[in-house]
This record gives sequence, structure tokens and C-alpha cells, in this order.
Amino acid sequence: MHILEKFDSELDLTAIKIARRENSQDLTRPHWDTYHQCMRELLVEKRQGSWTNCQSDSRVLDLSSGLILKDPDIIEQTISVLTPWRKGPFKVGENLIDAEWQSWMKWERLLPALPELEGLKIADIGSGNGYFMFNLAKLNPEMVIGFERSTLAYHQFQFLQRLAQDSRLQMEFLTSDHLPSFESFFDVILCMGVAYHSRNPLMLMEQLRQGLKPGGLVFLEGQIWPGEGSFCFFNEERYSKAKNIYFIPTLTAFAAWLKKSGFKNVEVISVDKTTLEEQRRTALARFESLEDYLDPDNSELTVEGHPAPIRALLRAEKI
Repeated sequence: MHILEKFDSELDLTAIKIARRENSQDLTRPHWDTYHQCMRELLVEKRQGSWTNCQSDSRVLDLSSGLILKDPDIIEQTISVLTPWRKGPFKVGENLIDAEWQSWMKWERLLPALPELEGLKIADIGSGNGYFMFNLAKLNPEMVIGFERSTLAYHQFQFLQRLAQDSRLQMEFLTSDHLPSFESFFDVILCMGVAYHSRNPLMLMEQLRQGLKPGGLVFLEGQIWPGEGSFCFFNEERYSKAKNIYFIPTLTAFAAWLKKSGFKNVEVISVDKTTLEEQRRTALARFESLEDYLDPDNSELTVEGHPAPIRALLRAEKI
């Protein structure tokens, strides 16, 4: 049973179910046959206790606590089938999933700014494989719902959730466009690494506001452009070799998007240059990474000659 089903009176479940059906075919296309076969063969037995009790390195999410893995070879094969891994790291049995992003660095910026989460409803928009969802689960919320439209990231989460078996976590194969069906439902929304990929960032801000309860908090994280004014760089061709980056705001403009959309108490939590420690190529993410996006003679610039990536994290409250 989906977590959301028991909130029928608070949600537009009819619209949510229609969206699930419309999108579900993308999850079962033939090129995922090997993954689905691995999942059928993946046998996991849970002992007493929760994976959240694991006391290993807090920077590596260890989902092995309380698990009896019947066939470790299937674990290794599934991890391989699901490459590339963008968010992590995770530990599963003896396997370290060393992802492209050292996501613990972003988590450590976010964690001190979070409110008390016990019993709250949380959404993670653009949740990827759920790295932040699993971290949030350690803080004992009522639920964490991920919104993700990458089939790879969605299947990575389902694999990890098969191991964690955490009933508070659920990923929906949806986007921020579906937040109106969750009108005033969430206490906290994370939207990290999404805004600069949006063709209409102000519409995104409105969708985030719609999904929040009055007094709810949004955490907005993304790339910003250096400078003191309130303006955006528009990516006419490519930025860091990427075609799907559109508006990159200055810090002032980033905050103004939230204020213009009806948020109050906008606060800057952090501003950080993206480093080669945080984003790099690994054995499980062999494609190009940050090093390939920067000018080889000047790491302060991208290969196109633009300022190198800077990221900001903001917090704001729904009026």
C-alpha cells in the first residue's frame, strides 16, 4: 500500500493515480529487463532493528544493518546494472557505492538549518536516488516523499529501499508539476539542484509554495551567478557542457524568486564553490564530471569561459 493512500481526504489522489499510470510505462521499457531480473532474484532477510541504527561513518549511508543478504553476487550485479551513480556514497554489504557527488557535503550544509522533523511530512523534489531521503529518515519524520522523473535514479532508489525497507519512505515518478495535487500538504520541502534546470523558475517557486502548509519551510539549493545585482545569466548554448541549464541567478535574484512568489523570512544558509572533492569521476560514474567541465588552464572558469559553478542554499517560509 502506498503511504499516501491513507491521506485521501487531504490529497487529490485521483490526479496522482492518473499521473502514476501515465508515467509508469517509462519504468518497464525493455532496456530495464536485466534490472528487473536482478530485483526478482534479490533475496533479503531483515533481522530485528532498523538500518538507521547503524553506527558506521556518517558520511557513508550504510543500509546493511540488520540485513542477511542471501546472494551477495546479485547485490554487486544490481549495483553495476544501475550505473552511473550520481548521488552517494552508500554501503551495501561489502560494496561501497562511490557516487559522482559526495552528497554528504551538501547534507552537512543542510542539516544545521533543518527544523525538528519528528512527525513531519517532507517532500524531496528532484530526489535522485534518495540519498537525502534516507538521511532525513534518521530524523524520524512521519514520511518522506521523493519526486523524481529519472528512470535510473528511480530504480536505484527502489533497489536501496528493498534493502532498507523503511515504510516512511516513498518515491513517486512525478515532478514539481504535480505538487498542486498535494495542496498545502507538506511541512518541509527540499528542492535541491533543480531550479537552474527549470525553463520557468517562477512557476517552480509557485509549485513549491502550493505544496507547503502555511508556515511550512522550503530549502532551495542550486547554482548561482557571481555579482551584486538582481539578474540571471541565461544559457544560450551550453554551461559546463550542459544544454539543460537555463537561468542561473545571482544570490540576490535567487532570494527574489522566493520573495516574489510569496515566501517570507528568506535566509541564505550557505554559498560554496563546487570543488573536485565534491564532484568527480568514479568507477561507478565513469562519464565526464566537474574536472572535464572546467578550463584546464584556469579552474575558475568553465570550458566555455564562464565563471565556475557556485552553489547556494536558501531557506524560506510560506506565508
